Amino acid sequence: MRYHVLLSKPCNFRDIEADIAAGKRPAHLTLTLTRALNANVHEPADEFASLADKVRSKLISWSPGDWALARKLALELNGDDVVYCQGDDGLALAAMCGGKEDPPTIVIWVHNIDRPRARLALKYLGYAKHIALWITNTPNQERLLLDYVGIPRERVYWDGDQTDTKFFTPGPSSPNKARPVIACVGLEHRDFRTLAEATADLDVDVRITAFSRHATQDKKMFPTTMPKNMSAKYYSWLELLQLYRDADVVVISLFENKFCAGMTTLLEALSCKRPVVVTRTQGLRVHLANPGIAWIVPVGDATAMRVAIQELLLDKDEAEKMAERGHQMVVNHHSHDQKAQRLVALLLMASGMQVDEAPLQDPRSPAGEFPPL
Repeated sequence: MRYHVLLSKPCNFRDIEADIAAGKRPAHLTLTLTRALNANVHEPADEFASLADKVRSKLISWSPGDWALARKLALELNGDDVVYCQGDDGLALAAMCGGKEDPPTIVIWVHNIDRPRARLALKYLGYAKHIALWITNTPNQERLLLDYVGIPRERVYWDGDQTDTKFFTPGPSSPNKARPVIACVGLEHRDFRTLAEATADLDVDVRITAFSRHATQDKKMFPTTMPKNMSAKYYSWLELLQLYRDADVVVISLFENKFCAGMTTLLEALSCKRPVVVTRTQGLRVHLANPGIAWIVPVGDATAMRVAIQELLLDKDEAEKMAERGHQMVVNHHSHDQKAQRLVALLLMASGMQVDEAPLQDPRSPAGEFPPL
């Protein structure tokens, strides 16, 4: 079998690999996967998009570059090929391969298909039937696939996220730290206004890193006027690692959303053994069901957030116990190596190969009952 990885965004693996080797950044899941499977990597290219690709993008979804790449691959791939798609844009490939007599095996990681045009493509355009295996970490996405689209249970796999526990490790704080640090990492669906209200009158430094190549800032994220104790800037990977280590509390302040915004930050912070305050959202609900790994607050509740921060700053013993519980959860279940092994096994299984040990479904899958929060 030939294996392929379909990227959602262009990615410079040469520079990434060099930075990993130099210890300047965490391991990259897609790079690990391509090595393990000797896979070919494909990325969208808008410059090759035809007029038809642009029309499909407007009418259905996904970028013209996604459709252009799907059109190209549909001519090249057959039943001897297995394609792992990083995101929902892999549905464009499923659409293009739908009429082939000997189509490739397509596996998709689902992020956010709970959108009107994506629902239409899945339910009424028949794209879903061309996907061999769906992988998701979000309850709403899994339920949509099972209940709305009608995908058989055996073709939907629930899995958790990962972080590089060999890069994000506990360590000493900076020697020049003057007062407690509240660290806030990430951009997606972040609510820094509530955070500012919760911390503006506290004797702490609030440090935010909210910059991404793949997402744009929403004006409603930040307060109109930044409090004097709050700063926001870009952090390199090594600077981010030190920010976690400097943090007395990591706060993940979120607007309500249906997918796992904040999950990466949660795992990185816990991998560094830091106490976490996190907003309870629909997307994170099942991931926060492990008792005692984080202090959970309601969406938009600045008072509850301030109380949580103050309690963790005052009660160092409880903060350390919480951080230790979260650290053990990440090391035992969410490491980069574990995730990569599960994905490799899933792709081998999808291709019809036998594996020594089938990857287990996460026991918190929505197929069962959610523990209450």
